[in-house]
Amino acid sequence: MIQFPLLNIMLLPIIILTLIIWVNMDYAFMVFDVPKIILPIYTVIIKAFGVLIPLLLVWGMIDVIGTIIARKDEALMQMAFNEKELRNGSPILMYKCKDKKTGVAIREWYSPIPMKLWVEHQEEIADAMNIHFVQNFRYGGKSNGSRIVMYSAEGREATARGVLYDEEF
Repeated sequence: MIQFPLLNIMLLPIIILTLIIWVNMDYAFMVFDVPKIILPIYTVIIKAFGVLIPLLLVWGMIDVIGTIIARKDEALMQMAFNEKELRNGSPILMYKCKDKKTGVAIREWYSPIPMKLWVEHQEEIADAMNIHFVQNFRYGGKSNGSRIVMYSAEGREATARGVLYDEEF
């Protein structure tokens, strides 16, 4: 939501719903005839729901947005590795940011796949995602070997093939 501020508009209905709930919270006390003995407990429960419902809605919205944005990259990454390498789990996209000036996309993955296999499958990853790498893979996070950072730009660059034909024939 930081990268795409336009998505913050989706928070507007949740904020409006929260205000409606908080303004009409006293109405919940009048609707039900609650005995005075459990009135304090009922009051706490109603106020807790007034806070929990908006928090759960925001959390769900962030989860849905993250899933939609990461789905394509994670599916393409699964195509680059074989089943044996994915047996402990697939790479999960933790962070994605694109620099508007240079066009470099930074992706941070949480992955049980070792760095050695990422480097070996670098060409398959580039082919699957139609990208070229600006830098080599590196570890990310706080000395956690499960986070791998990848710097890439759009478009696949052709590899050097050398001389395609020989003049001597």
